Amino acid sequence: MITLDQLKEMMFVEVPGVPEPLLEQHLSLSITRFCAASEAYIDEISVDIVADQEDYTIYPVLSGRIRRINELLISDVVQDNSLYEFDGYETLTLLYPPTSDSAAGMLVKAVTTPDPLNATVPPEFLDRWYEGIRAGALSSLMRIPDRDWSNAELAMENRAVFVRAVNEARIETDTSKYQRGNARRMTIRRDFY
Repeated sequence: MITLDQLKEMMFVEVPGVPEPLLEQHLSLSITRFCAASEAYIDEISVDIVADQEDYTIYPVLSGRIRRINELLISDVVQDNSLYEFDGYETLTLLYPPTSDSAAGMLVKAVTTPDPLNATVPPEFLDRWYEGIRAGALSSLMRIPDRDWSNAELAMENRAVFVRAVNEARIETDTSKYQRGNARRMTIRRDFY
């Protein structure tokens, strides 16, 4: 499994002479851009349920911003998105709150974008998408004019790798959503027979 430090070491070879803070900044921005464009980073946030409470404040497990709620489970039951609202920042409102405390609680699966100043993602996510993230950082670094590591042609090639990885992550995420949704529809269909 690759770490951020290993990824930085790989990149130092490709952009010789780049200052470490600048490399870290572009790597962090690349992680943020990748997550924003692909919506592939889904954070699972556990919340305790309180009887008759409508509003819950939710935060990403790692620093960053929740873009939208992908799925909400209460007591391990998927909730229809018409049963809750998200303000786009941190407040989740249950339109029909449970009337008793739920031992199982609530699990919020949220599409998250890491903080661009210090982007961190789980090691499994980085290991899966490091080539695209690396290419995004290299592309932006190589576009800086008049530096030893400047290279417009390689910047374009790396940009293409980044875009391809974003599209692949999007397809992978959309496919898994479709498969989950299809499985639920099949379960519902069986209940009516």
